[in-house]
Amino acid sequence: MQQDVPCLPELPRLSVSELMIPSALSGLGGLSVASDGTCTLDVNASGSREATPLAMAAFLAALASPARDERVAPRNFDLRRGVAKAQLAGPATVMAFTRTSTGSRAAQVPRLVERVIEHLAAKAASMARAMSAAQVTPMIVFDEPGLGLGELPLAALERVRKAASDAGAITGLHCCGQARWAELLGLGFDVISIDARHSLDALLEDRRAWLGFLERGGTLCLGIIPTNLGARYSVDELCDSVEASLRATTPQFEKVLARMSLSPACGLALHSVEGAARISAEVRAAQVRLRALL
Repeated sequence: MQQDVPCLPELPRLSVSELMIPSALSGLGGLSVASDGTCTLDVNASGSREATPLAMAAFLAALASPARDERVAPRNFDLRRGVAKAQLAGPATVMAFTRTSTGSRAAQVPRLVERVIEHLAAKAASMARAMSAAQVTPMIVFDEPGLGLGELPLAALERVRKAASDAGAITGLHCCGQARWAELLGLGFDVISIDARHSLDALLEDRRAWLGFLERGGTLCLGIIPTNLGARYSVDELCDSVEASLRATTPQFEKVLARMSLSPACGLALHSVEGAARISAEVRAAQVRLRALL
């Protein structure tokens, strides 16, 4: 596997904090968000406002309503009893990109760390309950590109995962950077989502951890198509590389392949409509190519 793909899309004037952190921390007491999206926490503040994501709850309720507006969803679209995915920045990434009111890194202040973990756990559980109330099965995916920065122990991630799981959610982890994969595979996530070119070989390196994850029913979501601007690749070569890696490490790899889902390597929200359509089409082409191995 090549490992020359950056962990985040190369997007000018946009940072991780502008895209993810304000949303994750919204409702936390003492939060200030600058015009560029930078988040600062007051070390002396306490408490949180209501953690329920009201806009999401209202949207799901509208989708589930028999009287929904056609502009929200077609009348023949039935969300109920399906699986809906929601994404939330994880604690390691939040703390890595958050500062205190005194200018230090928030991760260096234990009481702030505890407040943020509690807040994210409450928000994840609230999201799961809101989705369940709309008669869908919730999937909460924690977005953690900052895991490799080592700001927090993995126990913090396990706490928020457990909160979502206890609220009835399928739990997932998305990390498109470097990480301690053997430990992450053992945390109990139902789904692990990675950038194939950047992380697949590293994830497979500890065979015991990888096979244990599979034996517990874990599912790999493989971000097979690069999303960083200017990436050069061939869909066939990407598929060949994935096949070779799985064959070399995974007994009865076809069973894993049959359960594995494919996706873009990272989010598409900031891509052009044309770019997103192209990447989505390439994901479908990769799926056809790999399904042919079954």
